[in-house]
Amino acid sequence: MKNLDQRVRATFDAITLPAKLKYQTLRMLTRKRNELKLTKRSRQPRVKQTVFALAACLMVCALGLGGYRLYATETALVEIELNPSLELSINRFDRVIDARANNSDGQRVLSSVAVINSSYEQALASLVESPIFLSYIDASSLVEVSVITASQEQSATLADYSQNCIARLPCAGSCQQVSAQAHQQALEAGMGVARFRVAQQLMALDPKISLEDCRSMSMKELRQRISAVSSQ
Repeated sequence: MKNLDQRVRATFDAITLPAKLKYQTLRMLTRKRNELKLTKRSRQPRVKQTVFALAACLMVCALGLGGYRLYATETALVEIELNPSLELSINRFDRVIDARANNSDGQRVLSSVAVINSSYEQALASLVESPIFLSYIDASSLVEVSVITASQEQSATLADYSQNCIARLPCAGSCQQVSAQAHQQALEAGMGVARFRVAQQLMALDPKISLEDCRSMSMKELRQRISAVSSQ
């Protein structure tokens, strides 16, 4: 039985699940095993071991599949805009499960930092404090972080992490909690939320500039054009 316990525990250790869930399940299986030991000894002890092992394996499979779905499901999206434009998919455990670059500058940053399966807080710090990302920053820069999620609790948590992180940068920064509708509008325009908002400001000031024109401009260029038009 001892070898069986060790095999069950080793199997659980190999599963990527929240520690609390793994602990509770393993504790339940151990309790059930102990209950069997307290009952009248069977004439076929090997059958009991087999049943317990089978139950444990079935539980592991069910938890493994269910736990993976929970872990791999995106519950929040975070956009980071400087001129590097990045997107991070976040799960319910505030872990990064996917990362995408929306332009070549973003790809340069992303290729220099490993963020998948990192906590969001650690991933964001690694990205914006990387040498390549910092090379795009000057005194006039503005780093914008947009958080999109249906969960108010997760939105507030990610926003707090973001504010604390960008406050350490040598430039201005902001973090906004964005609605799914605003994100969808930006997506349809082929831009991130922050870039789309700045593009709309420029197009409102100068009707001759099209959305296509804005797509080809960096965030810095968009802001420079807004400043030039506003001063006329």
